[in-house]
Amino acid sequence: MPHISKEHLDQKVFLDMYTHFHNALTSLRNKKESGKLIRELLTPTERVMIAKRVAMIYMLRKGHSVYEIEKVLKVSSSTVARYSLKNDAKKFTFLLSIFKKSEGLGAVFDTLEKLLSHRTRGKGRWDFLAKY
Repeated sequence: MPHISKEHLDQKVFLDMYTHFHNALTSLRNKKESGKLIRELLTPTERVMIAKRVAMIYMLRKGHSVYEIEKVLKVSSSTVARYSLKNDAKKFTFLLSIFKKSEGLGAVFDTLEKLLSHRTRGKGRWDFLAKY
């Protein structure tokens, strides 16, 4: 979990920093630049944390259970429950609109969903992979 200093920033300083950060994000021209910024700015742990959040939101929208999400993404049930409440309150409408626009992203999550839906025990549990 990220930690923030106990010392609070002056509101004007924070808004100035946020404006510069926002300008950096909006100046990106392509995926290569955005990937480079993400790698330079975020630690590997932060990148995993954000990726799990995005996957959790997608899986919640697709109707997966708290248990399934917890086991697949290795997150706590309380984290999934918190995001489930936010999802129910329609807090992720912009992110979900990005999912709809991005066929590649949807394909990644569809593959994840297929992996989740297969049987985990018994004969034939890997038969579904023959289609790919």
